[in-house]
Amino acid sequence: SVTSTTVFSTTSSTLTDTGISLAITPSSTSSKVLVVIDASVGGNSSIPAIAILRNTTVIGSGSDAGSRRGAASSAGVGTDDIAPITVSSLDSPSTTSATTYKLALSSRGDVSRASYTNRTHEDVNAGYTVRPVTTITLMEIGA
Repeated sequence: SVTSTTVFSTTSSTLTDTGISLAITPSSTSSKVLVVIDASVGGNSSIPAIAILRNTTVIGSGSDAGSRRGAASSAGVGTDDIAPITVSSLDSPSTTSATTYKLALSSRGDVSRASYTNRTHEDVNAGYTVRPVTTITLMEIGA
């Protein structure tokens, strides 16, 4: 597993790689990989949405429908709030090459409404503001 304090922000409604990632090299092409991401997200009434990327492919996520964004999960947050979101997927990468799993984040697509990893929108230097972490855990199953 990896624990990250990386702060990433986006106003895009497209799922975007946050730079928070972890790689695994499956020992067999028939192996499955259990991916668990415990994300900490903030925003400015932006409804942050997250998903898992395998390399550049979204996995374990809903699909876009009209103007609605596909995601594994989302949260409503205020300017001083952090929402913990846990998502998981049992993936079949069908390879013995190194495979990287990443956290992807999207926002409302409004330039005045950003979404963040590991920080609140206000992010003021005060005791009521936190800087949490995001954790990715990978487990090979059925090697």
